[in-house]
Formats: sequence, structure tokens, C-alpha cells
Amino acid sequence: MMRLFPFQLKAGMIAAEDIYSFGDQLLVAKGAVLTQPIIRMMSSHSVRSVLIMTEEEKHRMEAEEASDEAVTGEVPDTQDAADAQGSFRSANGSITIPKRHYYYPFEDMVKEQHAAEVEQFKTFYKTQLSSFQAELENLIQKNTALDVPRLLDQVLSLLTSNGKDVDFLEMMLHMKEFDQTFYAHSVNTALLCHILAGWLRMDREERRLAAACGLFHDIGKMEIPKEILTEKDGMTEEERHLYMSHTEKGYHFLTKYGFDETIKKSALMHHERCDGTGYPHGLPTQKIDKYAKIVAICDVYTSITGEQPYYQHLSPFRAIEYLEDHMSSFDTRFIVTFLENAVNSYLNCPVLLNDQSVGYVVFINRGKLGRPVIQSGVNFIDLAETPDLYVEKVLPRD
Repeated sequence: MMRLFPFQLKAGMIAAEDIYSFGDQLLVAKGAVLTQPIIRMMSSHSVRSVLIMTEEEKHRMEAEEASDEAVTGEVPDTQDAADAQGSFRSANGSITIPKRHYYYPFEDMVKEQHAAEVEQFKTFYKTQLSSFQAELENLIQKNTALDVPRLLDQVLSLLTSNGKDVDFLEMMLHMKEFDQTFYAHSVNTALLCHILAGWLRMDREERRLAAACGLFHDIGKMEIPKEILTEKDGMTEEERHLYMSHTEKGYHFLTKYGFDETIKKSALMHHERCDGTGYPHGLPTQKIDKYAKIVAICDVYTSITGEQPYYQHLSPFRAIEYLEDHMSSFDTRFIVTFLENAVNSYLNCPVLLNDQSVGYVVFINRGKLGRPVIQSGVNFIDLAETPDLYVEKVLPRD
């Protein structure tokens, strides 16, 4: 077992002890799978540390449960069987999902608190979005100098609230009303670049640079006619070439205003691909700037999970599946790090499947991250083994 501070906790970890408030009220039962709302709730109650199962202990427990199940000679396929045996095994026997306690005493309170946090985030997000838009418009229309560090500070302030980290991937589920704008896409990509850089263990200045690259990666689109950017019925070949020129236009725009060379390269190269299939120059992986590779992943993810007119909207899990299918296009270490961390953000989230059934993500298939195991009522659905089903939508936790 290991004892962690609240800021070290991640969704999917398992509590190895009952967790109490200072008033001796039970907050989380031993064996509970931690979720972001539970972690936020513990922080709000000033829980100082939490005893967590190690990976070895989790595997040992799962092996013991699997062994107990093997004695019966049966594979449970209903919740009654799972309750009796303590686990569920997929049809091919490749995974075991231990029985877990998902209930915790202050569920209603946490939901209310989370709903308030979402509304607070929306208000703050709208304010920062308007500020970013005004700054860029003043730069172009009035040639007003742009204070990039200050603007970056404003954008990155969205990742914290009342001194606590914001689960931005989860918050993105609530931001669909803003997604169609160039400004929202730029801000979302910047924030995701900062998060990915953190997952890659980059230092503070590198994370800020990654965010700046994301913030200005699409700046060349400001020189593309709006009717092309909002085209929903497909572009002509001429329009497509004009659209693709936003990478070079962005590079020249940023050069004109004296931006950092790395930011300029990200604007130019964020559509290059590591297998040489990208544009504008079809560069091989060794010639693509490191930060442009980070932006490429975050740009695609925010585009296909958002409401961009020229992309088919996908749920986070379908987006992850798409990226898994196109891994050769991206830097291997970067894309694996992104996918493994991003998918864990949605563990225990409610989801809607394409057959309109609703359930919860209870297990991540490591070989197929975009196709998790879903608990829907008394049934467990292993999407890795049911190709006709997929996660159509990840539902907000509140």
C-alpha cells in the first residue's frame, strides 16, 4: 500500500482504507474506486492523505478473485452472479473486473458541488475567451502589441479554481456551446497541450511553451474566408488548397509580429505527420518540431470531439479509438502518453452507447483503450468484443 496526498490521487485508484472527515463522518468506503468528484470532495474536506492500493496489490486481489471464480467453474453474466462471486470476466476470459463499492455517503452533496463548479468554470471560460478574442482583434485591426506572457497566464488560469486543479477533459464535456469558434478551439488546444506536456514530465517553461504553441497554432485561419472555415458540405479542390494554406499563413503572420520560433514552427507544422503523410511539406518525423508534434495530437483530439463544421463529431472514446487507429501519424511516446492518460479521465463516467443504453465505464481495455467495459444495469458489456457497439457520448457526471 502507499499513502498519497490528495493532489497525487488519480481517477481509477482504489482506496485501501475507510476515509473519514475531521468530524469522523465516513466519506469514502474501503475498496472504492476513486473518481474526480470523489477526489475533489476529499480535498474540500481537507483530507490530508489517503492509503491507496499499489498496482501489485490490485493485481493480487484480482488474481484471488479470479481464483475464487474458477472454483465454481462458471463465468458470471449477471449482477447477481457478480455479487455472489465478486467479479465479472469478459467472454474470452482475458480480463477480470473486481466488484467495487461505487456508493459513497455524500453523493448528492458532491453532485451539487460539482454542478456549481461547472457553472463557475463556464463563466470564467467565457470571460477568458472574450479577452483572447479582443486581444487578437486589436492586434490585427489596431496593430496593438500583444503581451503573450500575460495572455498565456489568463488562459492557463482556467486550469485552476480556488487553488485546486480543474479536470479540463471532463469540463470539455460541458463546453459544447463554445466549440464552433476558432477562439475556443485555440484555447482548448492550448490547455490540452499544457496538460500533455505535464504528462510528458516537461518542466514549467516547457509546459508554458507547449500551451503557447497550441494557442496560436491556427492563427493563419484568420486570413481564410469565414465561409470556407464553416463549410459543412465539403470543400472544392480550390477551397481545400486555400484552407490548407492556413499553416503557412500562420507562420508568416507570427513572423511579422515577432513571435518565438518554436511557436511559428508549430503553426507551420501542426498538420505534418510522422509517417510523412501531412502537409504543407510532407516532412518525415525527424524534421518535425517536438512542440508541433504535441500540438498535432491535441489539435486533432479537440477538433474531432468538438463541434467543428469540417469534422465528424466523435465521443472521447471514439476519438481515442481514432487516434489508436492512426498512431503511426504521431510521435509514439507522445501519443501513447496522451491516450493512456486521457482515457483514465473517463473511468467511472456515465456514457450513452449507440444502441441508446446508458451505463458506466468500469474497466479500460489496455489493448483497445477506446473500447472499455461498460456496466449497464445488471449487464457488463465488453466493447472490445462487441464491435457493433460503441460509446456514442460521454455524459457529464452531474
